[in-house]
Amino acid sequence: MRVMYIGLKAREVDNKKGKSGVVWNGHGDIQEVPDWAWPALSKHPDVWVDVPPEPGDKPTTGLSDVAPPKPVPQEVDDADLVAQTVTIKPAENAPEPAAVESDSTPPSAVAVDLYSMNTAALRDYAVRKELRVDLALKGPALRSAIADALKA
Repeated sequence: MRVMYIGLKAREVDNKKGKSGVVWNGHGDIQEVPDWAWPALSKHPDVWVDVPPEPGDKPTTGLSDVAPPKPVPQEVDDADLVAQTVTIKPAENAPEPAAVESDSTPPSAVAVDLYSMNTAALRDYAVRKELRVDLALKGPALRSAIADALKA
């Protein structure tokens, strides 16, 4: 079956459940995956979508009969982030995030633009500012937790 990667990474490897080892090269890349791998991928509709066959394409055969390959080694599994405490040290000589200032903002109340930061930068910022937030959170959830911690 054909699966399109719609995530934001430049390269993504199927490392979910069956770990088919199929590699996508950036957003919009379409790859053939074994039928047995789709149930695990379909649980992440913000990353992978099922793509119908091209008109006139002959159905692919044999992929569903192939045994799953050996697992692809990975540094951190999503389940590991929940099951363990994550310790992140700030990068050496890391610049401070860009501050947002407007004409109506007094100089003493300059806010940090959390929306310009990715998850890694948000975690780094939370560690440097010693904010009490759950570093296992990602994206908007982490951004919201940092904003709440800054208000406290």
